[in-house]
Amino acid sequence: GAITSLDGRLNLENTDYKKTTKITWLAESSRAPFVPTVCINYQHLITKPVLGKDDDFKDYINKNSK
Repeated sequence: GAITSLDGRLNLENTDYKKTTKITWLAESSRAPFVPTVCINYQHLITKPVLGKDDDFKDYINKNSK
C-alpha cells in the first residue's frame, strides 16, 4: 500500500552512520505538483567491504541487491 506517514526519533549521540537509514522527503506544494515515482531499495552493490588496489570491482558486484 501507499505510505501515508513516517515517524522518527532524533538521536544525536548515534554517530554510526553506516547503520543509519537516510530519509529524504518532498514538501507538498501547489507550485510543484508531484510526479509519480517508483522507489527501489538496494542492498550493498559491492560485496567486498574494502576493495584492494588489484581487485577488479566487477568481480564483487552483488547481482541480487534488489
